[in-house]
Amino acid sequence: MKCLLVDLEGVIVGGRRKKYQPWLKSLDANPSNVHEIYQKIVWDLHRGTISCSKAVRIINDSLGTKIPTKEFFKQRTEYPFVNRKVIDFIKKVKKNGVKVYLISDISKYSWEFIKKKYPFLTIFNQRILSFNTGFRKEQPEYYTYLQKRLNCKKCDMVLIDDKSDNISTARKEGLHAIHFTKNTDLKAAKINCT
Repeated sequence: MKCLLVDLEGVIVGGRRKKYQPWLKSLDANPSNVHEIYQKIVWDLHRGTISCSKAVRIINDSLGTKIPTKEFFKQRTEYPFVNRKVIDFIKKVKKNGVKVYLISDISKYSWEFIKKKYPFLTIFNQRILSFNTGFRKEQPEYYTYLQKRLNCKKCDMVLIDDKSDNISTARKEGLHAIHFTKNTDLKAAKINCT
């Protein structure tokens, strides 16, 4: 392994956003309806083809609500925990000379909140974010893009991600991939640092 690709949400930070649904209800917005509309536009939002303010405007226009853009993305990025075991693993791998990259399907607005809240994210060699690349991790061409950008063969990359679709695509593209769950022991994972 020469390049370790680590997902942000669900691997490094995660947990249920306890304040998010009550906050939406306080605005007379049904969380299920907001989520349904958000899922329809999230692809464009993560690829940076629509702005965050336009995304919230679509939600508000569809539901007749007045959800404020800044607060919407702030609430969506309130994660109750940071996985310190993953952070420690990343530091150890870096000491072995492996380049470590943060990757995420994320909107620009969400990223602005997250990078301020979690300053340790500077431990990564680079942060490769979907709103900058125009790709999401379930797209096969994303891994060709990474190969060129990182100057690293796909067979020398390892992806750690919590979504099975991303893992499946990465494996089909020739990467090694670890499907991360709350029970994943990265120390026991067979990752060669050569």
